[in-house]
Amino acid sequence: MAEIPRQLPADGAASRPVAPIARQIEHAGSRRSLLRQIARDRWMMVGLVIVAVIAALAILAPLLPLPDPDATEPARRLAAPGELGYALGSDQLGRDILSRIVWGGRTSLVIGFVSAGLALVLGGALGLMSGYFGGVVDNLVMRVVDTLMAFPYVLLAILLVAMLGPGLVNAMLAVAIANVSFYARGVRSAVLLTRGQDYVEASRSVGASNFRIIARQILPNVLPTALVAASLNVGWMITETAGLSFIGLGAQPPTADWGTMLADGRAVDCVTRSTRASAGKAAPDRRLSPSGLSYETHGSGPACLVLHGGPGMSCGLWPALRELSASARLVLYDHRGHGRSTGTVPRETPLEVLADDAARLIRELRLGPVGILGHSNGGFIGLHLALRHPRLVANLVLVDTAASAKFRPVSRETARRRATPAILRALRSLWDKPIADAAAFRRLWTTVQPLYFHRPTPERIDLVTDSLRFDVEARSRILRAFDRYDLRPELSRIGAPTMVVVGRHDWITPPPFAEELARAIADARLEVFDRSGHYPFVEEPRRFARLVGEFLVTGR
Repeated sequence: MAEIPRQLPADGAASRPVAPIARQIEHAGSRRSLLRQIARDRWMMVGLVIVAVIAALAILAPLLPLPDPDATEPARRLAAPGELGYALGSDQLGRDILSRIVWGGRTSLVIGFVSAGLALVLGGALGLMSGYFGGVVDNLVMRVVDTLMAFPYVLLAILLVAMLGPGLVNAMLAVAIANVSFYARGVRSAVLLTRGQDYVEASRSVGASNFRIIARQILPNVLPTALVAASLNVGWMITETAGLSFIGLGAQPPTADWGTMLADGRAVDCVTRSTRASAGKAAPDRRLSPSGLSYETHGSGPACLVLHGGPGMSCGLWPALRELSASARLVLYDHRGHGRSTGTVPRETPLEVLADDAARLIRELRLGPVGILGHSNGGFIGLHLALRHPRLVANLVLVDTAASAKFRPVSRETARRRATPAILRALRSLWDKPIADAAAFRRLWTTVQPLYFHRPTPERIDLVTDSLRFDVEARSRILRAFDRYDLRPELSRIGAPTMVVVGRHDWITPPPFAEELARAIADARLEVFDRSGHYPFVEEPRRFARLVGEFLVTGR
């Protein structure tokens, strides 16, 4: 039987789309087959749903009806799930946990993809050069990569953040650099397999440049494998950056981040019992000096008169200074108008009068030349004491304080940048409005306390707010005295050995004011506490006790 010839189109034009259409049909069938396989795998479907929900919540976070993740409500802190309108409860500062989880997921996704992308670009570029050029370039690049791989990834990331400084951007850079070797090795292996292929040799034989061969022949064949590796690496990037945040090297408060949230939760869980136990221990009976100042003593060694800052009373400092009592005999007293001390604060020169009170107490207790530890407002009084009664001061420790009222406009500007709306409203009330009574002041003071700490916890806030006992008018007179407070021209007259201590994250008297004190006072020693705000003796008590204790004993 004769074969019937196939009729061909006149110009063959209709035959051209046949192959592309066939390939499209084949690809569509492959996609349907893959989707059917995924649909039949229940665990894969569960994983996809979980990832899709997390990604959707993170992307849509600004559109969801969630409260501000950084808004603090100290009066509603540590609420249980379902209480006070919190679906998952509140944290140690009264912030909505659900809102912080969702916004923290947004931060974590950005961290994961940006870090993986950066590592892919850097490592991919090194791998392309190493694999394509070979020889000296290959040896040099691979030795650098081997050096990076000699360090554990997490340890290398910690080292890099320690060099760059803590922060979310630096943490992302550190994690990306730590993973460059992973991509460099993988891309190099793929390039070595690809560069000997016939189509690469053909491009080289027709005179194509190295750049054109890499961009048009090598990279398109290597990129899919690298992208798969990057997608698998995103989860590790998120975990590693969260680990850096957990130890305080990643995201800084108040940024919502999963690692920071875990660290805060751990701090609440671990610190509660020890802090409550320390605060609950019976303290020695307080006594009243002949001049009407209430005081108590702790420890043994060289005497150190502790001048408390701001509102409150000295007994609130005792739990935080307990370790320091192993090196010095601490004499903690209340300024007049505060705590259990008698007397009123005069309208004129209140800081000078309070310094004279301290000198009178030193003489009444026959302490002789004594170490002075002044914190914040107590530092102002300590400076006046060292200038007005230099023979009574053996050495001087100034903690988070300043030599002039120049700190006030700086702190206001810092608060506008860093404070939440609730804290900023409370600060404005404290700054610009008359306070009705001590109860109203306590509420405002408690609200603003998270700003005073680098890592605030309920226990730390309680430590500086539970002991509030003062006369509102006394505080107002002291605050008014700040307007004319300026001891900078007189600092060179201070001859006592001096240590200046400041928390790196102090918002009200930041490090530049401590540096000014250290420069102006002869041979003053400056100590910066990197993990502290306004209360380094609360946030880093062991280091504070060691450094200050040694200084009080040796004077240097």
